[in-house]
Amino acid sequence: MTMLVTAVRGRLRHIRPRIPAVPAAGSAATSQDAHVRLLGPLALIGLIAYQAVGWAGITLALPSLPILAAVAGALVAASVDRSSHNPWPVLGGHVRRLLAPLWVLALVVVPVMLLRGWTYDDRLGRGSALTWRTLLLWLVPLSGPPGSAWGIDWTTPLWFLSACLWLVLGTPALLWLYRRWPVRTVALPLLSLLATTASVWTLSGRSGEVLLNLMVYAPAWLVGFAHHDNRIRALPRLRVTGIALAFMATALYYALTHQDPESGWDITGIPLAHSLWGTGVVLLLLRLDGLGSGLAARPRLGRALAVVNARAVTVFLWTNPAITLAALAIGAVPATRAVDAVAVLGPLQQTALSGLLVALAVLLLGRVEDLASRPDPGLWPLVRRHAKAAYAARRSIQPPPRVASAGGAVVALVALAAGVLPHPSQGSHPVVPSEQRVVGGTPRPSPVQDRVWGTAVDGAAVSADARRSP
Repeated sequence: MTMLVTAVRGRLRHIRPRIPAVPAAGSAATSQDAHVRLLGPLALIGLIAYQAVGWAGITLALPSLPILAAVAGALVAASVDRSSHNPWPVLGGHVRRLLAPLWVLALVVVPVMLLRGWTYDDRLGRGSALTWRTLLLWLVPLSGPPGSAWGIDWTTPLWFLSACLWLVLGTPALLWLYRRWPVRTVALPLLSLLATTASVWTLSGRSGEVLLNLMVYAPAWLVGFAHHDNRIRALPRLRVTGIALAFMATALYYALTHQDPESGWDITGIPLAHSLWGTGVVLLLLRLDGLGSGLAARPRLGRALAVVNARAVTVFLWTNPAITLAALAIGAVPATRAVDAVAVLGPLQQTALSGLLVALAVLLLGRVEDLASRPDPGLWPLVRRHAKAAYAARRSIQPPPRVASAGGAVVALVALAAGVLPHPSQGSHPVVPSEQRVVGGTPRPSPVQDRVWGTAVDGAAVSADARRSP
């Protein structure tokens, strides 16, 4: 009987998923965590730069969305492992961090789009119909929330938020599969994306959009799992580099031979190339993690990076509005308009001003993410511990600060700008929404019929005359 129990225990030990131990201070795992927290701000900087100037080379040097997916995958996997047997309370915190900033954005964007007149053109991918059912997507973005033709530059990135929501909810199952069949689990979304590109099957509608986004970014999310489990660092550096370069070379060849009619070889408009290139770059960045040890020795910088990562959703959501307002501000001042005409200084000015406006949005609205995930107060990362303790003591006897007043100021300013300024400049370069991609020869859907407030607009573009006045 004793031998039988011993044999069963040994069998269970082999099939039980490996749960990494909590890293000690100064350990290699701590260095890896610091390296991951460095990649998040770098990806956000690359995102702002690409959105502002639209240079396709930026996405090659720094594919922001796959990097953000890998960082999120590593951090969510760590949270699941720390949660013992019930991961859902921890995952609930991650879901709240995704949803709360979206709700703040909705309080600004949806009323403004309604006041400007909700027009759209499904065939050109400029906006979508607003119905009572799609309006709920602004509360829980199971797919990309709807937007009007006027607000397309403000709402296009929201499909990535929907993909992240599905990946967060699926992390327990994905982590279980990955720890049993790692290579097959990573290969499955890539092979599915290849089959979709080869027209083995076609994707359409909102469900097809969600599946496409999951196939594109799930490999990077799973590579984040591998980094958390220390699988990448355990492999020889030469082998990881060879695998990554093979992914990147295949992606670049495919992008050059299957260029998008509108964006050319820009990989953000070519799903298969985007997924392969992003996965390869993520593998390289996570294997070359020497900076982590240096960051672990600089606590102030580490706290600053942690705060930026804690505001990642706010930065992502407010990047496009910041770029739109920056373009309007530059065009309104003769001096900045003259600088904008210069080849190099113009994009630098646009990027710098957009970054400042994003920082302002983070300063005023970033606290929403803290309130949603309920961590320690972290608005000012470089404040000493005794100052934080004094702040906590004051909060215990005084009412909490009214963050809503700052948010109300931003809402009022953005609504005023949207109401009195002209249409946003078409020179900005928003994240390419998946609904604008043609995969496997899938035709664009015809305008839907179940409209409530929306008005379908035909023609090659949505002009100012086509928009209804409130």
